[in-house]
Amino acid sequence: MLRRGLSLTLFAVFVLATSAVGQEGSGVGLRVVPGVGYASASFGDNSPRSSSGFAFALGGMALFPVSSSTDITIEATWRPTKLDNPHFDESYTSVYLMAGVEFGGSVYFRPALGVDLQHFSGAFAADDGAAPAIALAVGTEKPIGAGPWHLAPEGSARFSVTSGLSSFVLLFSVGVGWRG
Repeated sequence: MLRRGLSLTLFAVFVLATSAVGQEGSGVGLRVVPGVGYASASFGDNSPRSSSGFAFALGGMALFPVSSSTDITIEATWRPTKLDNPHFDESYTSVYLMAGVEFGGSVYFRPALGVDLQHFSGAFAADDGAAPAIALAVGTEKPIGAGPWHLAPEGSARFSVTSGLSSFVLLFSVGVGWRG
């Protein structure tokens, strides 16, 4: 299920990116977004225990302008760093698929909703699953020279909850992007 969801997402991002590149001058944007930070998860319903640590993430984003200061966003963020279940031999990684609205000019604010596609591994691994997710990001978009390229450093937080597992990820990212 995770691979199918990831494949569909990558296909959708490819289709959107291909159409965005053809719309020169429209303000449509793409970003590659690597990030580092902190991740935490609470495992178990009856006696929850937490696990936390360093997080690395790699994401991609498409931005579609609806006004001079507002974009609709679609993003995928992969967190390959594992969080271990302290109850038994199981760990999990995530792919967040989010849609949101980015408000602002040189400083932006982006709330987003989506899904956390969870992949489990280990001797007692649960079946892969999905959980509802919410995210919030604050950052700035700075042009690189006079061309269409920009840098977008931002801080973001993602939170998801499902039966037996809740997770929180706090990231600092520096997006590198292009706007038509």
